[in-house]
Amino acid sequence: MTMTDPSTFTPDPTSQAKQAASEIERLREVLYGDQARQTERQIADLESGIETLRRELNDAMDIRLEALAAATSQAQALAHQEIAGRFEAQTAQLQATHEALTRQLKRLATNFRSQVKALRADISRHFDRLSAEQAERARSPQAELGAPRSVKESSRWADAIRRWKHVEPDPKVAQALVTFFRLAFEWLPEQSYQAAWFGVHADHISLTVGNIQLASASAATRQVQLLVDQRWHKPAKSTRKYIPLGWRVRSWTRLADWTTSPQVWTSYAAAAEKVWATPHARAVIRRNLARKRPLRAVLHRAARSVRAARTG
Repeated sequence: MTMTDPSTFTPDPTSQAKQAASEIERLREVLYGDQARQTERQIADLESGIETLRRELNDAMDIRLEALAAATSQAQALAHQEIAGRFEAQTAQLQATHEALTRQLKRLATNFRSQVKALRADISRHFDRLSAEQAERARSPQAELGAPRSVKESSRWADAIRRWKHVEPDPKVAQALVTFFRLAFEWLPEQSYQAAWFGVHADHISLTVGNIQLASASAATRQVQLLVDQRWHKPAKSTRKYIPLGWRVRSWTRLADWTTSPQVWTSYAAAAEKVWATPHARAVIRRNLARKRPLRAVLHRAARSVRAARTG
């Protein structure tokens, strides 16, 4: 057997390291083992407590949220019910107010219509009285005004004007046109009277001599034109080359002041006399006389009708 010399023995480094580590671990266990296990138990208990607390907090929050949701839903239901009640009350109040206002407006409208009807009746009576007075003033002083003849308005030519579709709905305007043309007939000089033609057409009424209009009423403009020898509103083109004459123009609704104006009708009579200086007065174009009749025949027939009515 061979013996090893201890002086020559060399220990194994790996084995020594393992022994040292084992010794350190044994010392650590002796020194810190209980404390480490106790710390681990405390940490585990703390984690368990935290988890329990988290569950309790979640449960409490769920309960609080459910209670809050229930309270909110109840409050919303109460608020909705209150709003619905207020809305119904306001709707009923507005409906009652609307009905009351409607009844009041109907009463006001009825009263207003009655007042307008009464006012129209008063105005109509007043206008008729004025028209009658003016017509009487225009008829009575024929000699003073200088009109060469007197013409009655109760005849067919006057009825034709009153039935003209453009004035039939308004008797006042119709009567104003009847008076206008009556004066135009009355103030015609004899020579013009013998040659004058008169007609009521679809869109106008005219009194002409030859190819010249002496007096006319237009449905398009709702105006009348009267040929005059001075103070006219626009010149008459048909006589400009031979003698200056012109038209006085007036709205249908503003003829009252013409009926009592000798200046207007004497100027018209002078113009009707002067037209004979123009060849147009002697030129008779047959197509322009359509639906016209000689004025002397119109008035002669009217005079015969009046005489027949009197004798009958």
